[in-house]
Amino acid sequence: MAAYHGTFENIWSRTASEETLLLNNIYQTSPSSATLIFGIIQTIMGPVAIVANGIVIYAIWKDPFKTLRSSPSNILIASMATCDVLVGLVCTTSQAILFFGAYTKSIGLTIFWIPIAFSIGVLLIGVSMFHILALTIDRVIAVVDPLRYKSRVTKSKMFACTLLIWGFFIFLILIRIPLQNHFYVHLLLVNLTFHIAIIIETVLSLFIILEVWKQTRNLKKKSLISVTFLRNKKTTKSILLILFIFKACFTPIFVADSVILACSACHSHLSVISTILCLSLVLTHVNSCLNPFLYAFRLPKFRKPVALIAKQLFCCRRHSKVYNDHTLEDLNANYKVKHSKERLNAVNVEPANTFVDTRL
Repeated sequence: MAAYHGTFENIWSRTASEETLLLNNIYQTSPSSATLIFGIIQTIMGPVAIVANGIVIYAIWKDPFKTLRSSPSNILIASMATCDVLVGLVCTTSQAILFFGAYTKSIGLTIFWIPIAFSIGVLLIGVSMFHILALTIDRVIAVVDPLRYKSRVTKSKMFACTLLIWGFFIFLILIRIPLQNHFYVHLLLVNLTFHIAIIIETVLSLFIILEVWKQTRNLKKKSLISVTFLRNKKTTKSILLILFIFKACFTPIFVADSVILACSACHSHLSVISTILCLSLVLTHVNSCLNPFLYAFRLPKFRKPVALIAKQLFCCRRHSKVYNDHTLEDLNANYKVKHSKERLNAVNVEPANTFVDTRL
């Protein structure tokens, strides 16, 4: 934030209170129309994130077809959905209050909410980001070592991974207390953590694409155009989409922070920079709205449970008798028979030494 101070002198001794006043100045300097629009967007995104991620949690919890709880990776998806529900419930609400406070020029309101929004945002956005990183690592293992995937990726390890992610970011927030008089030391740790995560996510995603491309090339050399070839093509598109959305949602906020911190001449364009900073905050919450569609709704194992739950939740009550216990058992049996036939066909068609994670 040296741009707003105009100098780097004693920047590492800036206190959290001084930073709060500085951020309040940023919000108050933002154009009124921009803060109003961003506040409305945050108000809309909150319910979307809550409902979409709530359906994912409910689907895994109920698991009507008995296909979701058996997958270790769904523990990560459930934990990430829980985090994204909190993002929609807490983060979007706090940011909307800040934007509307800036629009109405309520200085006291923004000063009160800035430290709360910062702490909650770092915790929940960081946890959500690192869950995405953990899911990418899970896919790398599935592509590189498919034969030992089930033995290497277990439910106990996934539980430990989720606890480690939550514990790390709780610790990252708590160390802000002893660093109250050295706010930028804490800010540097936060930015460094997120920058490293973005770099690792990019490298791993490109690595998966490279491995899939190698498998596809080997199939072409052997003249084997099979189900695996089509899955490889779909996997590449999925990874590229996930990588693009990940970078589009998370890169702007940390680039903006870095530019603001390093650019001492940027204070002459304060209104422009403050608008970009507010927009980048909104983008981090967009990711929480998109995660259910990227990691759950588009996957075959989630589609039928989600469709069934959506009908139970949103259809009229007079139709609820259709989904009694007997009907669920019949649907479950038909689902298992259908997928057993698909697996048998896949074994007869696909080469034994090729593997692509079908969840992508």
